[in-house]
Amino acid sequence: MKPYYPVRICGITIMLLFASLFYSCSKTDVYENYNHEDMQSQNSGATIISSVSGFVTDATDQPVAGASVQAGSISTITDQYGYFEINNAAVTQNTAVVTVIEPGYFKGIKTYIATAGEDAFFRIKLIPKTIAGTINGASGGTVSVNNDLNISFMPGGIIDASTGAAYTGTVNVAAFWINPAAGDLNRIMPGDLRGIAADGTVKGLTTYGMAAVELTGTSGELLQIAPGKKAKLTMTIPASAIAYAPASIPLWYFDEKLGLWAEQGIAIKTGNSYSGDVSHFSFWNLDDPAPTVRFNCTVTDEAGNPLKNALIKISSVSNPNCAGWGFTNGEGYASGPVPANLPLLLEVMGDAACNTPVFVQHFTTTNSDIFLGKIRASATAGIATVTGNMTDCNDRAIINGCVILQKNDDYFRYPLDKNGAYHFNTLLCNNTAIVNLMAYDANAAVYSLPANYTLVSGKTTHVDLKACGNAGDGQFIKYTINGVPHCFTAPAASFAPVTPGTYFTIAVSNSDHEEAGFQFPVTAIANNNSGALTYFTASQANEPLTVVSPVQVNITEQGTGNQVIAGNFSGTFKGPAPNNKSYTISCSFRIRCQQ
Repeated sequence: MKPYYPVRICGITIMLLFASLFYSCSKTDVYENYNHEDMQSQNSGATIISSVSGFVTDATDQPVAGASVQAGSISTITDQYGYFEINNAAVTQNTAVVTVIEPGYFKGIKTYIATAGEDAFFRIKLIPKTIAGTINGASGGTVSVNNDLNISFMPGGIIDASTGAAYTGTVNVAAFWINPAAGDLNRIMPGDLRGIAADGTVKGLTTYGMAAVELTGTSGELLQIAPGKKAKLTMTIPASAIAYAPASIPLWYFDEKLGLWAEQGIAIKTGNSYSGDVSHFSFWNLDDPAPTVRFNCTVTDEAGNPLKNALIKISSVSNPNCAGWGFTNGEGYASGPVPANLPLLLEVMGDAACNTPVFVQHFTTTNSDIFLGKIRASATAGIATVTGNMTDCNDRAIINGCVILQKNDDYFRYPLDKNGAYHFNTLLCNNTAIVNLMAYDANAAVYSLPANYTLVSGKTTHVDLKACGNAGDGQFIKYTINGVPHCFTAPAASFAPVTPGTYFTIAVSNSDHEEAGFQFPVTAIANNNSGALTYFTASQANEPLTVVSPVQVNITEQGTGNQVIAGNFSGTFKGPAPNNKSYTISCSFRIRCQQ
């Protein structure tokens, strides 16, 4: 797992293009009802075309392949390195939202202010949807997450979220406490620490803790708190924030329709924790609001070349422990809200474990937007250059592909020019780094095996790469059966060749004698990228399955010849009589397609 230096979030949270640093403000009253349409029209802005890319990882910083990612109406899935890319999506300018869905995890949601002509970049770390405990719906009870998060339920306080009927059976409580002092907070938390206050205005937020909570029944049905009932949330205040924590603080829930936090309720400080009542479950947040202004800059090396996906830290000059992190986009551009009327320090870092920046600049905000322009980092300040050419197994130049760099636990992607050459700069933490380089041929969907190289600050390393030698070709089949995840990934698993005919028949097995397979019509490719699943089988179900109602297979990537086909589906299945056991199954896949 990546080492992170813990920081106190006095509202600083830089995300991609964003630097959001917020300070404390006065508390406000409970606000229960919102007019979403009014707030969206007043605060979110016009529609804009935006492209967004990034990497999705799990709790151990490992790539999550096959996760579904959506921006606007466009969706895709992550590759074997957890990478996604969505181009030209129509999004709401001031509240553009990227959503990642992966079975077994809470949604990964990022909000950003889209800028015309500037792509967005994120690193998104998914929260595992772990069952923290159970209660009885009729009698209520309390569930605890390592004493950092406690959730108390009233008797008779649970309903089926779909039907509204009272639920009196066993309630599974999936819960996760999001530490506000975590160095990777900007990767984990939803949104971008902007919220709709009780008066309908958008504010920047200082977080003192967040919680992710989901309730499900014994058959996997989604549950909620009953109308007129409440649940009590109690969250620990980190030791580093106790001195700054106010006696009471507004509660905010994350509104997925707006892509912003929404104020609803008050939490009271008692000792080293806050407690407050909530009327429903999603993500909850303890925050003080404050006004913000718009900020941007472009980070380059001394020669003016952009520093792609560079890590940026912004902190309060008066309190350096109040800091947050984020990344530039492919052009070195960073933009977003920062606190008004405050002296700030901007630092460009090698990675999250670095103590020494490659560039620093002080700036002070007023009530007006502030634009720093172009920031040039010194040529000797921890920057290494990598150049080379990429070819296939037959020594032909690859022009539709990229170079993949693995540095520490993070992955980066760099484009090729029209001759198959590449050139990029990367920041180093300690003036040297051992990295992995991989070649990717997009036409053949082939990844090379990783190779080690040592990069040195101020030096150029030339590496000619060959996309030859198979690193799995990005093939996988992942599914959950009644919430239990299973995964087959090449080359550890063996994928049967897929031959398009009337149907795509897909099958996989591994050394543990586990198998899975499914089938759908080839016409799915032509019919709006959707077709009905013919069958699904998996050794983990241990019995034949029947599709209860039509299950649509959504195609997210397609090709012919030696390319790939990728997609996802979810639905309800049942086993044979007399038990007729019910199965809820979600699946995503990426498979090589052969003629």
